[in-house]
Amino acid sequence: MTTKYQKQQKKYKEEEKKDVENSLIHFDKKSIIHITLFFCFIIIGYFAITIDFQGYFVQHSPNWTTTVGQVQSIDEIVGIEQTRAGNQIMTIGYKIKYCYIINGIKYEQKYIYGKTKTNLRGFVNFVKSLDNVEIYYEKKDPKNSYINIDINSDFYKKEKVNK
Repeated sequence: MTTKYQKQQKKYKEEEKKDVENSLIHFDKKSIIHITLFFCFIIIGYFAITIDFQGYFVQHSPNWTTTVGQVQSIDEIVGIEQTRAGNQIMTIGYKIKYCYIINGIKYEQKYIYGKTKTNLRGFVNFVKSLDNVEIYYEKKDPKNSYINIDINSDFYKKEKVNK
């Protein structure tokens, strides 16, 4: 004959076993899909930050055309970043000032890039002040422009030979 106390003990032990079994991670189809989508969004976000989509769309748009411009200055944008060694002052981007002439009108522009763009460091090391650069500008409104930072393009390969 079992007492009430023994029945309670047996019940608690069974509940403990269920809790231990339920605490283990079980992957069903729904959770696998959610995890997969989460990692896909992270990967897409990484590519969206590092790849220059704007440059690609500008270069392949019939509403934009090219001209040669001149770099006036390239300034580093510095900031404090947290690293394993503590806070450090690091370059977080670049401000590029450039000018170009369309139909006798001189346009001066500034463009700010974050350091995450893939070709940016190579461009900054390749181009110095007063160097020629390839500028894409909108045909309807030439003050809208975009500087080509792809140093592997034909324009920069020709410039490298001429240097």
